[in-house]
Amino acid sequence: MEADIKPFKNHRIPKDIEEYLTDKNRKDMVILYMFFVRNDFGRVEPFCYVVTDYNHKLIMYRVLSRGNQNYAKRKRAAEEAISYITD
Repeated sequence: MEADIKPFKNHRIPKDIEEYLTDKNRKDMVILYMFFVRNDFGRVEPFCYVVTDYNHKLIMYRVLSRGNQNYAKRKRAAEEAISYITD
């Protein structure tokens, strides 16, 4: 599983999600989504991580905050996106 999340490592995966994904006792297959925006410099800036099972049932999600900057807006966008990828 470490190899599977390696591309996400530079994008500050929340600790609880990383621990869930790398738990050696977990047997189920999951999908990790990263939602992002591009900042003024063109860099990827993640604002939400979502974990679902292979049947697209929501397991967990975390909206990232940058202080209080746009948290409510990020949360609304994340919840809307989640409604499209989960059952």
